[in-house]
Amino acid sequence: AANAMHFASNPTLACALKDAEVIVDVSTSLAVARALACHAESNARRVSVFLTPSGGASVVMIENADRSYRLDVLEQQYYRAILRDDRLRDHLQGHSETIRYGGSCRDVTTVIAQDDILLHAGLLAKQIRRGVEQDEPQVVVWRSHEDGSVDRIAIPLSPPRMCEGSGWQIRYDDALIERCAELREHKLPHETGGILVGYFDALRKIVYVVDALPAPPDSLEHTTAFIRGVTGLRESLEDIGSRTARHRHRSNFYPAS
Repeated sequence: AANAMHFASNPTLACALKDAEVIVDVSTSLAVARALACHAESNARRVSVFLTPSGGASVVMIENADRSYRLDVLEQQYYRAILRDDRLRDHLQGHSETIRYGGSCRDVTTVIAQDDILLHAGLLAKQIRRGVEQDEPQVVVWRSHEDGSVDRIAIPLSPPRMCEGSGWQIRYDDALIERCAELREHKLPHETGGILVGYFDALRKIVYVVDALPAPPDSLEHTTAFIRGVTGLRESLEDIGSRTARHRHRSNFYPAS
């Protein structure tokens, strides 16, 4: 029993992590998941699992054997799937009934049916056991329905990339590059542009670039110049905010030119 964030100052915890074969994060805490992914000294694969706020879906993220797909990279690509896959449009929406039980900043909770908890606990336990037997990275969403059926949605993953600038790391992946190339090819021979969406980890000075949006329809596109418009941009960002629940169970999405 220990604070999961204190592995740097807790020799017993540090030793347990270092000797582990697999580290499973069930904290539902972004801070814990990223600390384990980025700072815990161990060759163990990291796994993170959680239920969505409504209790209607669960998520499992499993690093690959060589850890080239870290938990924070898997989270980044999970958010892109939420933006692109309409099956996940309401994936992070909360329960319709909330309860305030105190006066702190995290005093709002929800009631989740016990059968939902047991259903997803069984799914996640089996997925962890089977997932770590394989070498490749995985992000899988299990979505339950009132009629008793369950959908399995496997998130496609893309090789991660990283560059540095002004003391910050910028993390992106091949899928983002392909998206930008598609937007560019569609408008040739004219110039085009849009916005990149993602989020910041200010503590570790990392920018996670998740996706690219096309140029607004009122943009001025020429063969030698481009002026970005604004029509529909606010609505697009509001849709992103809605789909990601303002990223509040993990952090906030921001546009970048």
